[in-house]
Amino acid sequence: MTSVCDFLVRQAKLPASIGTQIEMDFPGATSFSQMHSRLRLIFHEANEREKHLCLIAIQSGNPKAFQARLGAAKTAAGIDPALRSRKLVVVRTIPVPRGRVSQKLWQSFLAEGGIHWQPSERAIRVLLALEQLKSRPGFTDWLAERQPLAQLAAAEPDSGLAKILAWLKEGIPGQETPKGDFSLSRVENGKAPQAKQDLHLTGLFVGRRWVANREGDPVFLPVPELVRHTVILAGSGSGKTVLLRRIVEEAALQGIPSIVIDAANDLARLGDPWPAAPQGWTEEDQAKAERYFAQTEVVIWTPGLAAGNPLTLAPLPDFAALADDPEELDQAVDIAWGTLQEIVAPGKTVSDQLKRGVLRAALKYFATHQPGSLAEFAEFLADLPPEAGADISKAPQLALQMANLLKAAMVNNKLLSQSGTALDPASLLGLGAGYGKTRVSVINLVGLPTLGEQQQFVNQLAMALFAWIKKNPAPPEAPVRGLLAIDEAKDFVPSQGTTPCKQSLLRLAAQARKYGLGLIFATQAPKSIDHNIIANCSTQFFGRVTSPAAIEVVREQIAQRGGSGEDVAILKVGQFYLSSQELHPPCKVQTPWCLSFHAPTPLSEAEVIQRSQGSQS
Repeated sequence: MTSVCDFLVRQAKLPASIGTQIEMDFPGATSFSQMHSRLRLIFHEANEREKHLCLIAIQSGNPKAFQARLGAAKTAAGIDPALRSRKLVVVRTIPVPRGRVSQKLWQSFLAEGGIHWQPSERAIRVLLALEQLKSRPGFTDWLAERQPLAQLAAAEPDSGLAKILAWLKEGIPGQETPKGDFSLSRVENGKAPQAKQDLHLTGLFVGRRWVANREGDPVFLPVPELVRHTVILAGSGSGKTVLLRRIVEEAALQGIPSIVIDAANDLARLGDPWPAAPQGWTEEDQAKAERYFAQTEVVIWTPGLAAGNPLTLAPLPDFAALADDPEELDQAVDIAWGTLQEIVAPGKTVSDQLKRGVLRAALKYFATHQPGSLAEFAEFLADLPPEAGADISKAPQLALQMANLLKAAMVNNKLLSQSGTALDPASLLGLGAGYGKTRVSVINLVGLPTLGEQQQFVNQLAMALFAWIKKNPAPPEAPVRGLLAIDEAKDFVPSQGTTPCKQSLLRLAAQARKYGLGLIFATQAPKSIDHNIIANCSTQFFGRVTSPAAIEVVREQIAQRGGSGEDVAILKVGQFYLSSQELHPPCKVQTPWCLSFHAPTPLSEAEVIQRSQGSQS
């Protein structure tokens, strides 16, 4: 409420003869605030005459609580039909209690000139965006020039906000509706209005609060929170995948690209419109879906499947990009070593142990002295310099054996030998010159039939992303470069044991936020995902689970964040407890349908191939 008063003052361009004061503390009530904020306009040239705008949010559905809060607010604001200089605004998004006393009190409030403001989703989006932008240099000048609240009121002439602005203008010379080129659609589209600098209006719609078995206020996830990562823990049939898709789609509407790992053939439909509107589909959903398909380019990649849109990624990270950071270079070497040892020294014999020692030393020397491709590393091993063998006996011979094994793997292993386009992360994210629409790259794993092959590919992708994002961090004006979304994350970062991609994904989760890459993990087996992943995600969604082990894990996670989660076993489809940096304890939300078609059955391989061929880039 205080921010609303602040924005109104900054936007108004008041003359020097009118002073302002914003109050927040209102003593007198015991268990609740009589008001949440009051804006005083002080007319210095009219014997210090004042106008008071008072605001309070009353969301209680309990009749007694509603009556007490409204009565206290009326008294504190001092409103009266004869006093045009005092105005009370009640912000409320749910119906007034139906009882006679409540209805009579409400009608009296309106008759006395009170204003009921039920902010639309568009209004909430604008206010959230302004809240995030207000600390930036030049914000006040931009706000006064573009006047987004006045534009919003003009677009919603019957709203409470329009009534507030009309009342504020009374008696103030020069207050007219602005005619700037600010467009509210740019807020909804996530486009930055151009002023003296780029200002990104942010907020991802993730659902509505679920209170007393009905929907309440819309809930938005601030865009900067995406780089602090998100995890979705929910069982089969909970709406987990639909929620993951909607987050990716909402991000695309903000101009944020994504790379989506599709291991179950149900994410390749991110480019498919609904054949018919699903139940509960709103006009706002329809409008967003139209914008999503107009603004977004969905590209389906099929690594290992030449008939589709094959993709190949370098199995070694870009060591050269990490040359200036010895610690991160060492970590990248460790990740590459973990990948290659599975190919050239997978056993437990003495010879394999010696090979692994030589491999690590050779990788470290190669990374620091002559970084290059996998083929170049194989040639390096075949003619190993003496100083690169860690003084291990017969290091050159062991290295030669590994070189031959590596060359054979490059012929036999589809991850190393496949045909296709070698893409860097910039291409996957559609960043750089020549890309018009926001890109969503869906990497379908149908061409990698074994879990081991899928894990190896994800490991290569994670290494490439880490090297690229470090070299190309997000600029301050656009803090999120992109997203990496992984459904069924337990297969890639399990709680027990290791996988070829586990360490590289844990490293991304711990480090990528510094550079502007956000991660989304989803799993239907909460107990089976590595606890470090959950710990590194500041936004958590907890949905319906049914197994005793999963119920225990989810309840424990919710309890750690100040909630109870007693009903996690009976949540409805699409209902989640949401915990974030701004939501403590977790609140229950009803999440929306995704904007693209979500069918009850996954795609067949032929359907995946058809979509990938149609989206080749």
